[in-house]
Amino acid sequence: MKKFEQKFIELNQLVQKNNRIILTSHVYTDGDAMGCLISLYDYLKSIDKDVEIIIPGEVPPKYAFLHIDQIINHTTNFEAEYKISNAQLIIIVDVSSLKRLNGLYSAVKESKAKKVCIDHHPFEGDWIDLDIVDTDRVATGEMVFQFFKINNILINPLMAKALYTSILSDSGSFRFQRTDAFTFNMAAALVEAGADPAELYGHLYENSTQHQLQAWGEILKNVQSRDKLSWLIVPNRLFAEYHISKEEIDGIIDILRKIKDAQVVLVFIEKSEDEIIVGLRSKNGFDVGEFARKFGGGGHKHAAGFQQNQALKDVINITVAEIEKNIS
Repeated sequence: MKKFEQKFIELNQLVQKNNRIILTSHVYTDGDAMGCLISLYDYLKSIDKDVEIIIPGEVPPKYAFLHIDQIINHTTNFEAEYKISNAQLIIIVDVSSLKRLNGLYSAVKESKAKKVCIDHHPFEGDWIDLDIVDTDRVATGEMVFQFFKINNILINPLMAKALYTSILSDSGSFRFQRTDAFTFNMAAALVEAGADPAELYGHLYENSTQHQLQAWGEILKNVQSRDKLSWLIVPNRLFAEYHISKEEIDGIIDILRKIKDAQVVLVFIEKSEDEIIVGLRSKNGFDVGEFARKFGGGGHKHAAGFQQNQALKDVINITVAEIEKNIS
């Protein structure tokens, strides 16, 4: 990441020069985004910046171990828009498409603040002042770690826990494509700085409820496969029936990766009658990120997602047919 050194220095200059700073990320905020936000927030507070984290949608409760309830979305919608418009610097992390800022998109775009994007997804944003985007990295947390290292910023135990959460989440516990020597060296440095691998793995992957496991069993009973494609359907009724949230379905798509012949796997989640979330994973050369962008979503070559406002049956039929036309 030597080629990004000057950009990380430039970001630090912006941080030093400006006091009112907003940190934000995408809707359905995941472990990578959350780790970046918390580590940057803790650092900026330590140098007395007036900093707030404002994200679209709800704060995912599964990351409570990072003390998120104390520092994220402590504003009404009106206050959030005012603070964004009044900010001097806005740092956006882990956003494959700026539209995934959802309700914050217009306020962020129209703000007079300097805008920085740190990411590892293919990125388009002509109104961003500084983009630090490395699509070779497995997690945006790796970019934030490099920002701290290049600028000789001490990583304290909370920052280490947050950044370890980033790479553990987006690397699939160090097993996805683009996990490399840098990733493992970073993990070692974070452990030295106070991250506990067993504790953090437990928080992320060993905190299921009985209701959640029963729901997963019900969903997995109905796996559908055709040639190199496999998919699962999560109907809206299951959330009430098993007393689970949408966040408790996260991770089920990785079970599908175990199917030997499946090269592309999908999960269709029916949030409401005409609001469908589609998660995609690929084990071959099929670029699910590019596919998702055609439907207004985004992601990586091997992991992506999008949302559609149509009936579940229609979304399934269209998505499966389009992938089957293009899968090799």
